[in-house]
Amino acid sequence: MRGVCATAVLLLAASVAVLASAAQGGPATPRTGATALVAQVSVPGQASGGTVQLTGPPAGTSSASFAFPADGSVLRIGASTASVTAQPGTSSSAEGSVRALGVTVLGGEIVASAVSVRAGAAAGRAGATGDVGTSTITGLVALGQP
Repeated sequence: MRGVCATAVLLLAASVAVLASAAQGGPATPRTGATALVAQVSVPGQASGGTVQLTGPPAGTSSASFAFPADGSVLRIGASTASVTAQPGTSSSAEGSVRALGVTVLGGEIVASAVSVRAGAAAGRAGATGDVGTSTITGLVALGQP
C-alpha cells in the first residue's frame, strides 16, 4: 500500500502536461495541446480509477470530488477543478492547471489542504518557453508530521 501512497501523491503533483510547438518549415505537422488530470489511482488486483482527463484544444474545465475506492480509503479529494487552454498557430501556447482541496491519502496517512499544479508552454519562430513555477502544496501532513 505504500507504493499506492507514493503513486497518488506523485500523480497529484505531476498531473498537468503541456505541449506547444511552433510551425517550422519542415514536413512535420505542428501540434499544440494541453492535458489536465487531477488524480488517477492504480491498486494491484483492483480496477483503477481517476478523475476526468481534459485535453485541449478546445478549452475545457471540470469540477468534482473524488474517492477511491468508493469509501475513499486509498484517496479522497473533497473538491477539485481542472482546466486546459491551447492556441495553435505560428505562435502557439498551451496551459493546464489542476487544484485539489481536502486531499487525504490512505485514510489520513498523508493529508494536504490544497494541491495546485499549473504548467504552461509557448513556442514561436524565435524560441520556446515553459513554466511550472506556480505549483504548490499547502497544509501537508505525512504520518502526523507537518
